[in-house]
Amino acid sequence: KKKKNAMTGNTTGNGNSYNVAIGDGAHFWTGTGDQNNVIGYNSNTYYSGGSYNTMMGSQTRCSNNYNVSIGYRAGNSPSTSNNYNTFVGSEAGYDSDAGDNCTFVGRRAGYNGGNGDHNTAIGEQSQYKLNGGSNNSSCGRQSMYNVTSGTQNTGMGAYAGYQINSGDNNTFLGYQAGYYNGSSSAAATTTGENVTIIGFRAIATSGTASNQITLGNR
Repeated sequence: KKKKNAMTGNTTGNGNSYNVAIGDGAHFWTGTGDQNNVIGYNSNTYYSGGSYNTMMGSQTRCSNNYNVSIGYRAGNSPSTSNNYNTFVGSEAGYDSDAGDNCTFVGRRAGYNGGNGDHNTAIGEQSQYKLNGGSNNSSCGRQSMYNVTSGTQNTGMGAYAGYQINSGDNNTFLGYQAGYYNGSSSAAATTTGENVTIIGFRAIATSGTASNQITLGNR
């Protein structure tokens, strides 16, 4: 198998300064980008002029400028530029597209990425299906797993707000809050708005309920 040398694809002239690349094929495609730190097999920037990025891990990638990708294939498959993102964990932010100022920490956190801005997902597969939603915050394994276009949602706790997809301005606090009551997830919040659900396996009256507060497990 033919190996690619680190920084083989760089050009000379304006730009392409102060870059560091370690690993087979590292920084291979970058043409004019500056001040990138790249460590790992086939890790590189998506755009030839990407600058001020840090990539560590096999096949990690940063899309444009001021990004950090750490972990196996973190940020690996963007389709357009994004900036000021932090992806930490195996395949975190894997398919992130045009979204800026996002933080995804954990294995496959924010995996679909999408083009929404200012999202924060911490925990394994947290906000996994994220697409165009913005300003969402979640912490816990598979918290807000199915959120796609929903905005301004908060889920804290493992599986909290698991089924929310297009709903906005909802808050889920507690293990499986807004998702499962111990026997059924039929009333899991999906498209509701302005719902606050607090407590172990607490759920609203229906999956589409809005302007409602639930306190305590059901």
